[in-house]
Amino acid sequence: MESTSGQPNRKAQGLAPTNIKPMGNVSKYMDTRKPWAEAQQGTDADEVWHNPPIKPDFLARLLRMSALHESAIDFKARLVSMGYHPHITNKYYVEPLKPGASKAMVKKYYETLYAFYEFLPLNDFYAYLHDSFTFGNSYLEKIQNKKGSKVAGLRKRNARLMRILKKDKGYAIVLNDKLAKKYSIDQIIHKISPCSESDYYGLPRYTGAINDIILSDAARTQRINFYDNNGYLGGLIVANLNVDDVDEDGNSATEDQIVDDINTAQTPGQGRTVLLNLRGDDTIEDVSKVLQYMDTTVQLAKDDFKVTTDTATRSLYEAHQTPPELLGTVLNNKFSTDLSKLLANYYKMVIKPIADLVIQEINSQIDPENWIDLKPEFLVENTEKTEKED
Repeated sequence: MESTSGQPNRKAQGLAPTNIKPMGNVSKYMDTRKPWAEAQQGTDADEVWHNPPIKPDFLARLLRMSALHESAIDFKARLVSMGYHPHITNKYYVEPLKPGASKAMVKKYYETLYAFYEFLPLNDFYAYLHDSFTFGNSYLEKIQNKKGSKVAGLRKRNARLMRILKKDKGYAIVLNDKLAKKYSIDQIIHKISPCSESDYYGLPRYTGAINDIILSDAARTQRINFYDNNGYLGGLIVANLNVDDVDEDGNSATEDQIVDDINTAQTPGQGRTVLLNLRGDDTIEDVSKVLQYMDTTVQLAKDDFKVTTDTATRSLYEAHQTPPELLGTVLNNKFSTDLSKLLANYYKMVIKPIADLVIQEINSQIDPENWIDLKPEFLVENTEKTEKED
């Protein structure tokens, strides 16, 4: 019988328990990704920095293990950054454009807005939010003017590499377990998500669903391995042929030739056909009786791939507090018909509290002439409309 151990062209003669192997290797796959409990770490007394409660490299890898997880984080970061504009006290504040504005007014508006972006570029602000949702920590470096008397700009620094120093009471970029660059405590704006496990770092809000991300990815990889190895059992050929060329390892050149002929006749990608040769067993009068103990009907429909992924999907939506409809997903055959109202309520209940914290954390450390604000106009309008309806 041909093995399903991961070698598509491997031949197997006869049916023996030793020839039956499980499809793929989930345990080995899981070991390479390490369950999130193993990704937790304590503080090494010999190091000069404090370690985050969960390894940032592990949290970064989770983004690539689930399309839903990555999309939810990107969606929330984009939604907060949509309202990024100058505060009314900002030196670059400009009134929103009104319908019918002249070309000169439009030009002035965007010139002023782009000048505002020079202080904290929109791309840096988005990446700052993305880090916060991914790692539970995000960092902005204060760029001083030439005289060093005031903050002239803010730039995002990589949360995966930033560490909090112990004795120096500052921050540092750590590359390959070595300090690459140090910052004083006054040079960095550190956004920290709530975390009961650490006094120095935050944790992202989705930690309760980390095991679901790993499990869903393992199930998907297992399914890929199944198809890569042509694991679908398309047919079973049973024979009771005498062969006189069985070697000491139990292999037969005659059976090899039969298997080669079967493989040659098959179309690549179709279900595999398995040869079961009973090798002239005289005690068997009806070879069909041999199949009585074999369940050859077990196919993809009976595995728990869909159950596993569905459970993980629900858990991720709950962890990210994001309605499936806003990500274009129909879950449990339910879909909201009024996406504008759903988005307005989501902004009010989930996004606005986050935006308010971001505003407070940044504006409290810079001059009022550089303050930022976060109010997406179309969302504000929908929110006000919803409040009136309620």
